[in-house]
Amino acid sequence: AGHASLQLDISGTARAPRGTLEATVDAMAAPGLPRQRIDIEAAIASADGGLSVDSSIGLALGSLDLLSASATVELPGALVGKKAEPQLDVAITIPERKLSDFGSLAPIAGKLDGVIGGKAFVRGTPKAPSLSSSLSWKGYRTASGAPGSAVIALSGDPSKIDAKIDIGYGGAAITAAISPGPTRTSIRASARANQTQLATLVPAALVGKLDGIDAGRLSWDMDADIQLDKSSGKAVVERAVVRGLLTIDDALFVLPGSDRRISDVDLHVAAVPGGIKLERFSAREKDDSKKVRAITGNGFLALARSKPVSGQLQLKARDWLVFDGKKFGTADAPRAEIDFDIGVKAELARQVPRVVATVSALSLRAPERYDRHHQPLDISPAGDLVFLDDGQQAGLLATVSARPAAPVEASPAKPAGGAPLDIVVEIPRPIRLHSAPLDVYAKGRVEVSIRPEGQTTTGKLIMTKGTMDVFGAVHKLSRGSFEISPDHPKGHLDLEFRRQLPPAIARTLSKEAVKAGLILRVQGSPDAPALSFDGAADSLLDFMAMHNAGRGTAQTGLGVAASQSVQAPRGDQPMVLTFIGSNLPHLLFLDRFTAWSSTGGSEYGRVRNFEGESYSKNQRRRVRVISRERQIGRSEAEVQVDRLLINGDRAAVGVGVRAGSRIGGGVGVFVEWSSDD
Repeated sequence: AGHASLQLDISGTARAPRGTLEATVDAMAAPGLPRQRIDIEAAIASADGGLSVDSSIGLALGSLDLLSASATVELPGALVGKKAEPQLDVAITIPERKLSDFGSLAPIAGKLDGVIGGKAFVRGTPKAPSLSSSLSWKGYRTASGAPGSAVIALSGDPSKIDAKIDIGYGGAAITAAISPGPTRTSIRASARANQTQLATLVPAALVGKLDGIDAGRLSWDMDADIQLDKSSGKAVVERAVVRGLLTIDDALFVLPGSDRRISDVDLHVAAVPGGIKLERFSAREKDDSKKVRAITGNGFLALARSKPVSGQLQLKARDWLVFDGKKFGTADAPRAEIDFDIGVKAELARQVPRVVATVSALSLRAPERYDRHHQPLDISPAGDLVFLDDGQQAGLLATVSARPAAPVEASPAKPAGGAPLDIVVEIPRPIRLHSAPLDVYAKGRVEVSIRPEGQTTTGKLIMTKGTMDVFGAVHKLSRGSFEISPDHPKGHLDLEFRRQLPPAIARTLSKEAVKAGLILRVQGSPDAPALSFDGAADSLLDFMAMHNAGRGTAQTGLGVAASQSVQAPRGDQPMVLTFIGSNLPHLLFLDRFTAWSSTGGSEYGRVRNFEGESYSKNQRRRVRVISRERQIGRSEAEVQVDRLLINGDRAAVGVGVRAGSRIGGGVGVFVEWSSDD
């Protein structure tokens, strides 16, 4: 909606006309935009047998003047009896204005600061015009905090166009010479920068002010020669030769959500015949634990007619910190570190592109953090704590509804597909994966096939060795695998760990049980694996008691009460001992202990008998403490320090010193023996 007006006054003769033209258009061009106004004024006069038109044009958007133009056009032609090319002399001016004033045209402009303005001149004939123009954006705040500048200049004619972009008051410049032709277009371009602070080239409105961040120094020395073939109606790259080097050195940034500083970030990219070469990528970090944590990389992308055909990438890391927001911690408190040497090769010109990653070496280390020893990182995982300093007002608080039960998982849906791609991960030599309580070495192969109709992952990792630290003790891996298949898209664990019992415990068990040892199996999905027990202890409580009390939950023998209720440990006590052994292991100083009541009489139910043993690491020395009910001729409390000459799973022989509460003692020889069953 709007209005338009036109006023034309013509006088004179056909060969010598003269007159004026005034036109105005005031309308709403599009919903949401201010009214647009176009004013045109022209004066027509005869000159040298032709027409001369002097005009001025103004374009406004609401109260904002967008541009003004003045033009002189010489129009010789058949109308005035003269045949020649029209002559143009046009000047266009974009008045300097704040870029934010253009927010109604483009929302992003409303967020930008600085002043924009420019001029353009067109001269010559319509068939062979010459252009000279310049558009500048100055005074905006850069990421470094300093004022910035960007100037785009165009000049030339239909046979050749020269373009230049100058950023940061000469800090970086890109130039191009374009020579269009009927069937081919030639483009020669260059980019130059010499140790320019990168932050002075980037507007702060786009990335924010880089507080505590150094974007590094930019050096750019690159040339390009490109030939476009237009004979088919489309511009196709016929030849592209790019040479030169782009480097960013000594960058530094702070990881979001933390105070960690990644420093010495270098990126060197070279354009070479046949492709693009990543000469170097590197970054470093240091902290109180490690003075140097580093990650480096290099690679090459092969190009044919500017299209990628193959690529390779080599990445190495040493003591690099890993976090995921959950098991491995957050950015400000990572719990894991990794070393790796990974090579990636990509065949991109195949009908189905193929990427092969070879893990030559990898060591992921996420040891036990002992959460019970430390301030928890997430003190409200269920969201049941409300912090008033987070904008919450004191008063009646909203109740926290119970979490709904997890739905029964149906058969897994096939992952969504995508563009065809084959991915292979090869691990030819064992790599270490230490994520407490597991510490295993694995090798194998995993394949991922992506098609439009879905994604399929298959593969298997074989565990060659490893341990599992659980219930306060370390168990050695006897066999293990991790397999991914269509039936188990998240993977299926099948691990078996064994722990051979110390001789002192073995002598209380049958020979068959001793041979089996303690067997722990971990099977099922990695998200929720199931534990099962076998061997000398086939239940959870027995397993715990064997580890932290040196005996099963049931103590049998001469002089021992039949009921377990008058023994120790009993009931849930193995769980308590396991908690201490797992989280406060230094508080468990006995390798084996048992306590029991008398078998009858008035003493029944009172646990007066106790035996505890602590062994040296090589199982050749032990300290034994004994407490017993009152007996004629025997001490109620006794300490024994022994040297074991023979310490097997069926017999023990040695010498030792005894001291008792009867103020007696001496040196003794002892023999301990148990049958096979």
